Amino acid sequence: MKSIKFIILSIFLLSTLLLSSENNNTNPIEEKEQKFKLTTLEGKTLNITTKKNGLNIEGLKGKVVFLSFFGYNCPPCKREIPEFIKMRNKYSKDLEIIAIEIRGLKKNQLNNFINRKNINYPIIPFNKEAKKFAYHTAKKADWKGAIPFILVLDREGEVKFLQTGFIPYSALESAFQASK
Repeated sequence: MKSIKFIILSIFLLSTLLLSSENNNTNPIEEKEQKFKLTTLEGKTLNITTKKNGLNIEGLKGKVVFLSFFGYNCPPCKREIPEFIKMRNKYSKDLEIIAIEIRGLKKNQLNNFINRKNINYPIIPFNKEAKKFAYHTAKKADWKGAIPFILVLDREGEVKFLQTGFIPYSALESAFQASK
């Protein structure tokens, strides 16, 4: 008899918990709007405001945005750089590529890396604010930290595509076209 009462009580408590979580519309990932100020190596500040399914990046509304998290010493990340350069050359009017180097390379070393690779898009060093933004992105996108990681935002800042791992030019082209 005691075990039946225990089972009934357990079912009651479990159902109460489930119902209360369904009625509680606060999703930890859908938190209030957050703001980030990320600064490129060239000194340009990007003001980013989060929204439910994307990002508002001041001054980039109307452009497709590739937001890449990469490491200077990551082989797939280095393979992706020429693909991004081609995309930037072909679609410079309609596409912005922003890359955040998350391995913590010092600014002068990162500048040397950019020059050696002929990178033609903004790079953000991994400082305190970039780290907060990366953690926010990881939580929101369920990203586990593997690189390269890319978010593709459409012209309104909505996330249309995200992927971990190397993305060939043809897939980048398709993601761009689908986000226009």
